[in-house]
Amino acid sequence: MISGKRDKAIFLTAYRHGLRASEIGLLQIQDLDFERQRIMIHRLKGSHSGVHPLQPDEARILKSYLKTRGSQSPTLFVSNRNLPISRKTLDVQIKSYGRKAKLPEDKCHFHVLKHSIATHLLDTGEAGYSFCAGLVRTRQYPKHGHLRILSFDDARAESARAFL
Repeated sequence: MISGKRDKAIFLTAYRHGLRASEIGLLQIQDLDFERQRIMIHRLKGSHSGVHPLQPDEARILKSYLKTRGSQSPTLFVSNRNLPISRKTLDVQIKSYGRKAKLPEDKCHFHVLKHSIATHLLDTGEAGYSFCAGLVRTRQYPKHGHLRILSFDDARAESARAFL
C-alpha cells in the first residue's frame, strides 16, 4: 500500500516509535546506530528524548532507503527539494495513503500513528517491545490519563522511582 522506500521508512519509524510528524523531520542520519540496532529519538512538547531499539525489519527498511537516497543531507528524511520533510508534506501523504486504504477521514492524520502503537502494545501486552508506555495523569487528561512514551533510560529511572 505504501509506495517508495522513503515513505515505508518514514511511516514504519513513526509508528514504531510513536513519533509526531515534526519529530520525523528532526531525525538525522547520525541518530542511527545499525551496529547496536538503536536510534536516537528527539522528542518535542515535553516528551522524553532518548535511545530506542531498532527492530530488524525496521533497520533493513532504513538501510534500503539510505542506499537509494540521492541526498547528501545529514537529515534522515528529506523532501524532493532536499529539505527536512515537513509536517505539511507528511499530512498530505497520510491523507493520500488513508484514502487508498479506505480509512475513515478522522483517522487520516499523522498523530494517529502515535496513538496506534501505544494501543497496539498495550493490547498485546508487549509494552516493552520498542518502548515502555506509562499511563500518567496530566492536566490535559485528568480523568483518563495519557500515554507517555519513554526511552530505555527513562523507563529504567521510572521503574527505580516506583520502588523507592
